[in-house]
Amino acid sequence: MRGLIVADWLAYRRRMGSVSMYFSYLVCVVCFLVWPETIALSLITLVILPMGMANLPVVLKEIDSGQAYCRYLLTLPCGKRDIVRARFAASLLDGLQDIGLALVFILVHAAWKHMYSGAEYLQLWLGCVMIGISYMAVNLLVSFAGNVMVSSVFYMISLLAGVGIYLVVFLLDVPVERILSASPVVLWLAAGMVTVGILTACYGISLRVFGKRSVA
Repeated sequence: MRGLIVADWLAYRRRMGSVSMYFSYLVCVVCFLVWPETIALSLITLVILPMGMANLPVVLKEIDSGQAYCRYLLTLPCGKRDIVRARFAASLLDGLQDIGLALVFILVHAAWKHMYSGAEYLQLWLGCVMIGISYMAVNLLVSFAGNVMVSSVFYMISLLAGVGIYLVVFLLDVPVERILSASPVVLWLAAGMVTVGILTACYGISLRVFGKRSVA
């Protein structure tokens, strides 16, 4: 399975290119330096970087649509379960850089601005991880079950929904600090269970859908 993980990762990196791959990180840095502190940090950790964790399955589905990438994988001496498992693993491993970058921004913000408590910064990071994994899991499912148009539409809807929620919170001046400090243990245990449920369900459905796919 290690070879399949490397194959997916290399195909994704070659298609993205260096400029496209690091453009979102440049946007994060610009937002962090230019925008007001609370807006920039929440936008980076809860919208931009979580969406970046879904890039690999979207790009691989685009490659598959134009170059029959999955049909090539089906000709290899490995099972369909291995192909699905490898793509999920490759996406999770690739998403670690977005998770790590979110942690870097949070640590810099904590050392520089001191706006939140340690627990609140931790909750922002956990939110980034859970939102990113959820986006990634659903896009992985779409990459096995739908076509590139379906994946692109879902990606845009997800992006607009994330931005829309953020704008509602900002325009209505929702007290984010109060929400973050309200019953954090119960809140994040529930959020973690939902995230694991989404990931497990998407993995199971992907196995079932891709298991019916033929080489032709």
